[in-house]
Amino acid sequence: MLGKSRFSRRPVLCAAALSAVTLVGGPGPVGLSPASAATSKVALSRGVPEAPASVTLAQVGVAPDLRVSWKPSTAGVAATGALVQLHAANSSGKAIAKGQIICGNACTSAVFRSLSFGTRYTAEVWASDAAGKGTPKVSPPASPTTSCTVGACVTFDSAQPIGPANHAASGVLKSVYPGGRDQADMTTLKTTMFRGNPPYVGGTLNWSSWKVAVASGAQTTMMLSSLWKGYNSGPPPTPWSDWSRYTKWVTTTVTSIVASKEKVDYWDVYNEPGGADYYSAAGYATVTPALLLQQFLVTYRAIRKADPSAAIIGPSLQHWSDYPSEYTRPGIANHEFDMVTFLNFAAKNDLKLAAISWHEIDDGPGPHPSENTLLPANIEDHVAEARTLLAARPSLGKPLIFVNEYALPELQSIPGWDVAYLAALTDARVNSAVRSCWFGDCGGPTLDGLLGPGGRTTLPSYWDRTIYASMSGDMIATTSTNDNVTAVGSYNASTHTVTGLIGRGVSCNQVPTCTKGFPGSTLAAPTTVKVTITVPWKTGSVDVSLTRVPGSRIVAIGRPTARQSHQSVTAAGTVTISMQKFADGDAYGFTITRIS
Repeated sequence: MLGKSRFSRRPVLCAAALSAVTLVGGPGPVGLSPASAATSKVALSRGVPEAPASVTLAQVGVAPDLRVSWKPSTAGVAATGALVQLHAANSSGKAIAKGQIICGNACTSAVFRSLSFGTRYTAEVWASDAAGKGTPKVSPPASPTTSCTVGACVTFDSAQPIGPANHAASGVLKSVYPGGRDQADMTTLKTTMFRGNPPYVGGTLNWSSWKVAVASGAQTTMMLSSLWKGYNSGPPPTPWSDWSRYTKWVTTTVTSIVASKEKVDYWDVYNEPGGADYYSAAGYATVTPALLLQQFLVTYRAIRKADPSAAIIGPSLQHWSDYPSEYTRPGIANHEFDMVTFLNFAAKNDLKLAAISWHEIDDGPGPHPSENTLLPANIEDHVAEARTLLAARPSLGKPLIFVNEYALPELQSIPGWDVAYLAALTDARVNSAVRSCWFGDCGGPTLDGLLGPGGRTTLPSYWDRTIYASMSGDMIATTSTNDNVTAVGSYNASTHTVTGLIGRGVSCNQVPTCTKGFPGSTLAAPTTVKVTITVPWKTGSVDVSLTRVPGSRIVAIGRPTARQSHQSVTAAGTVTISMQKFADGDAYGFTITRIS
């Protein structure tokens, strides 16, 4: 969000907040209580899809998460989306609404997270299209189960590599400046991407900060829309107010930058298209999805005219969305487009994108299928859907996946939550991810809040990032029985070393930006976390180094002290670490090295 103090909350589609929701393109409100099959004839008479042929409900992994899956009916009109509701049975057997979600893009599954072990749930699915929703179908009941007897049981498996340790989630946005320690810190943290733009100073681009990022070894993404704003010394004119002037500026600017030999790896056409804080009020009133798409096409062609080999990415949406008007409130003009619309437009116009991009920074749940919570794990579902969308449009080739801003302002500075983002982005196997910068962080050398004011001190998340930077070899599979306890790790076969991070994020009360209504606005009590690491050896002993990164208070700290110990490897090839009082907001890092 580039330093915005807050942003508008999106529609909240959870049972605690709303008693009804209007299905996009549908006929009106849908209550959270189970619907009657008696509505079937009325619904079908409107030309809406028939009930799904089947609906199932099953636990996902070892956490209390349930996936609703359904098979669309082959009769009647085809479904383009669905409304999904989850119900829990109370002690008297009465169904209690737990939440509902809307999905587009002909979806056939949705995930509800952070539920309760042992509770009996059922799901109800209405297939939908532009005309509305059809008759619902209810799943058989399901209950998440666990054998874990402590607050969380976490596993790392060195025998299950999931991809190279490439530090894809270490990108930074804007907050890099010369004269301080940013270059050294970026190198230490193995920063893989810098997203920003050089400012205009006296009508000339000042590349000093850009050169710091390049010298650190990071790749670079140029935000062309920010350059256009800087060129105009404030809110710029809309490109469609004078296409000729805008196109000439793009071609001239890109030609000049290419000739300067400054390193630009990727060109980002715009940042959060359709956002309300870029143009003047008069300019914003003219913004439409169609004009924004035309702007992308005009810009794409102008960049390619100046540099035929340019790597162009987009659309850098301010949130993941997969159907039109997903984030538009009733009665308010829609200024944004969704990813499906964009990819269809790109395919129609034969655009060859180096990457597709969007942001993961929203602080209100819903309306996407996975978003009944604010858990960073939602990112995994978004990335999976993005890959499905790309596979269905082979003419687009194989663009990379960039999440080029991530982390909520309430959570970014808390180590336990920071690990959750690193874990989700790693498990999703994104190609690049960039931390967002909030409040005053963009305007100084803070590396998006990893450093204190002026870049002179290190804040807690800096130190969990050094552990992430030390990961090498292959990233490995992890599990957790608690959605608020997350893990990410690596195994290096050449050094016989397993490196891991475990984080616990429940609340955000330790930061001033935590709002009263935010889920978990009160710090949770400490809990016990048992960590089991599967190593490639069945005998011998290992050195274990364990480091606590405190997160209950966000203040400047020096390097945390590691605690050393020795353990024998079990016959099953495992090593166990138990943390008895794992505090909300804390992170722990470990290294396990074979010594015999």
